[in-house]
Amino acid sequence: TRGAPAPPPLPPGLARSLRSFRGRVRATKLTEHAAVAAIVVLVSFLLAAGLDRVVVAHPMARAVLFLGATGAAVVVLARGWARWHARHRDLADVAREIALRDAGVGDRLLGVFELTRDVEEFRRSPALVRAAVAQADRDLADRDLGHALPPSRHRAALAALAVPALGVVAFAAALPDVFSNALARWALPFADIERMTFARLADLDDEWFVPIEEERPFDLALAADTRSRPAEARLTVDGRVQRAERAGDGYRITVPPLGADTDALLVVGDLRRTVRIAPRERPEVTAASVSVSLPPYLGIEASTVRDVRGGSLTVVEGSEIGAWFDFTRDLGHATLEDDEGRARPVPTYGARLSLGPAGVGLAGVNEDGLDLTVAWTDVLGLEGHGPFTLRVRTRPDEPPVAVLSGLDRSAVLLEGRTTTFEVQSSDDFGVRRVGLEWREVGHDGPSDEVAGTKLLQGGGPEDADLQSLATLTPEDDGLVAGSYSLRAWAADALPGRDLAYSSPVEIRVMTEREHADWVTGRLERWVQRAAEVRDRELELRAENRALAALPSSELRAPATQRRLEDQVRAERANRSRLQALVAQGDELLAEAARNDELGAADLEPWAEANQTLGEIANEGMESVARLLAEAAAAAEMPGEGEVKGGAQPGGGASPSSSSSSSSSSSTGDAADASDSPKGASQSQPGASEREDGDTEMVGENRGPSGGGAQAPPEGDEPSMEDEVPLPPAITDGESSVAGPGDPPT
Repeated sequence: TRGAPAPPPLPPGLARSLRSFRGRVRATKLTEHAAVAAIVVLVSFLLAAGLDRVVVAHPMARAVLFLGATGAAVVVLARGWARWHARHRDLADVAREIALRDAGVGDRLLGVFELTRDVEEFRRSPALVRAAVAQADRDLADRDLGHALPPSRHRAALAALAVPALGVVAFAAALPDVFSNALARWALPFADIERMTFARLADLDDEWFVPIEEERPFDLALAADTRSRPAEARLTVDGRVQRAERAGDGYRITVPPLGADTDALLVVGDLRRTVRIAPRERPEVTAASVSVSLPPYLGIEASTVRDVRGGSLTVVEGSEIGAWFDFTRDLGHATLEDDEGRARPVPTYGARLSLGPAGVGLAGVNEDGLDLTVAWTDVLGLEGHGPFTLRVRTRPDEPPVAVLSGLDRSAVLLEGRTTTFEVQSSDDFGVRRVGLEWREVGHDGPSDEVAGTKLLQGGGPEDADLQSLATLTPEDDGLVAGSYSLRAWAADALPGRDLAYSSPVEIRVMTEREHADWVTGRLERWVQRAAEVRDRELELRAENRALAALPSSELRAPATQRRLEDQVRAERANRSRLQALVAQGDELLAEAARNDELGAADLEPWAEANQTLGEIANEGMESVARLLAEAAAAAEMPGEGEVKGGAQPGGGASPSSSSSSSSSSSTGDAADASDSPKGASQSQPGASEREDGDTEMVGENRGPSGGGAQAPPEGDEPSMEDEVPLPPAITDGESSVAGPGDPPT
C-alpha cells in the first residue's frame, strides 16, 4: 500500500557474487559458441578453396558452402546470445542457473530474492526478513560460485578453431593471390570471378568456334604471370582426349571434327576450364566486284563495275581499280598481299572488305599487271577455305582499224565525176577522227610524200564503230590524171600514237578518152578469155561423144565410171570459169557505162553477148554435168536398172545417149532433155557443121544473116566449134554464137 516501508535491497556482496558468476558464464559460453561458428566458417572457406584446387567448383556448390557456413554461424551465435546473455540479465535468473547445479546455494539465493521483493511478507515481519537477508549475505557474500558454472567446451572449441585458423593464415601467407581469389569466389559465389590457378593461360575464350566436320588446331599461350608450366595440355571432347605437349610458352591442341555444339574439358596443370566447342560454316566470298576507272586521256569519266568472282580481270594500261568483296559473315580482320609478297591489314566493314578510296588505295595498274591475294578471318575466328587471288592483267590501248569499203583495189576515177564509197573504222575506246590520204604512184611505187589528205568525220568515246561516207571528186580534191595510192586512216585518243591506215587501194584518175581506151582494152582481153572457155568446152564435148559411143556393157566398168566422174567435175569447173567471166563482163559494162563517150549503142552488143554467156553457164553447162552424173549413177544400178542397146524402159534413151545429145554447153534446152525421156531423140538447137567449114548460126539470130532456129540435119551431131563466142558477134539465142570472124550485129 501507499506509504508502506519497502523491503531491504539485495546485499551488495551477494550482488557482486552473482554478477561475477554471470560474467564468467557469459564469457565461457559465448566464447564456445563463437569458436564453433568460426570453425564452421573457416572450414567452409577451406573446403571451397580446396575444391577449387581440385576442380572448378560450381557456383552452386560454392554458394551452398558459403551460405551453409554463414547460416550455421549465425544460428550458433544467436542461440548462444539468447541462452547465455539475454536470459541472464536479471540476477534472479543467475540464481536459478546456480540452482541447476547447486540446489542448496541456489535455493537460498532465490529465497533472498523473494524476501527482498515480497512487500507483503516484509510488512508482516520486517525484522525477520532483515535478519534472513543479513544471514544469507554473511554466508554467501563474495563466495566463489565457480562450482555452479555450466559445463563449457570453450577451450576445446578454441583448440579446434586453431587448426583451420592456422590453415587459413598459412594459406594467406603462402599464396596471397590464390587466397584472395578463393575468398572472393567463396564469399561471392555467383560473381564472375575467374578461378586463380598456378597455371594460367592468356586470352582463353569460353567458346571455341571450329569449321563444321573439320579438325582445327588452337594455340594456347601461357600467361606472363603463370606460376606453373605444365608439360602438357589435355582436351576431353565426347570422351576423346586430345593431348598437346608444351612447346615454348604454349600448346597447340587440335579439336576433332564435330557436327554440333559440344562441351569440352580443358586441363592444363591445375587449370580446368569447360569450353564450348561450336562448329560453324567457314566464311566465304559471296560477291567480288571491281570498279575500273579508265585512263584520263580517254575522256571517259564514268567507271565500270565488273564481277571478278572468277579471279581474273583484264584492264587497259593506266587504269585505276577499286575492289570490294562481300562475305557470308562479318569479318574480324583481313590482310592483302600484293604480287611482291608484302601483306598488310585492310579495314573491314561488317561483312564487306573494300580496296579503294574507302579502304586501301590501289595505284594505276602498270603493264606487268597486278596480283592481289586477300585472306580473311571472321568475327568467330574462322578463316576461309583459302585466300582469294585476283589476277589483274593489262592490255594496251589497241590502235584503231580503218577499212575501205565499196572501192575496187584498182578503181578508176573520171575527171569531173564523183566517186562514193565507205570507210569503216573501229576502236576499243572510240574513234576520234577518220580521213583519207593519197600518194602519187610512179615507176618505183608510191611516193614518200603525201599528195593530199581529207578529213571525213570526227568521233568521240562512244563511237566504237564509225561508218563514214567518203567522196572523191578529182577536180575538187586536187587529183590530176595519174595513179595514186589511196588509204583511209583513223585516230584514237592515245597521245602520240601514229595514225592507223587501211590497206592501200590503187586508183587511177583518167580523162574520158583515156577511160574509153582502157575499157576497150579490158573488153578485148575479156573476149580472149571467152575464147579459152569455148575451146575447153569443145574438148569436153569430144569426150562426151566418146562416152556416148561406148556400149552399155562398158558403162559399168570402173575406168568408165572414173571417166564419167572426171567429166562431171570438168564440166562444172568450166561452168565456174564461165560464170566468173560473166561476172567480170558485168563489171566491165558497169565501168563503161560511166563514160559518156561509150554510148548505149556501143555497149548493147557486149551486154547481149554477156547475157547469153550467163544463160549458157547457168542452164546448159549445168545440165550437161547433171546428165553425166545421172549416167554414172544409172550405170552402177544392177539387174533391172541395166540398159540394153541404150534404151530405157518406157521408150526413153539411155543416160549416155541423153548426155551425148545434150552434152554441148551451147544448148539452152539441155535441162529439158534431162527431164523428158524423149529429149534424147529431139533435135537440139545449136550450130551444125557445114561441109564448107563455115559455122551455121543457130537460135534466133537478129544479124544480117539472121533467121529462125534451124535444126541440124538428121543424124548429124551438133557442132560446138563456135559455141562460146568472141563478142560482139553474138546472137540472142540460147545455144550458140557466131565465130570470131562474123560481123557484129
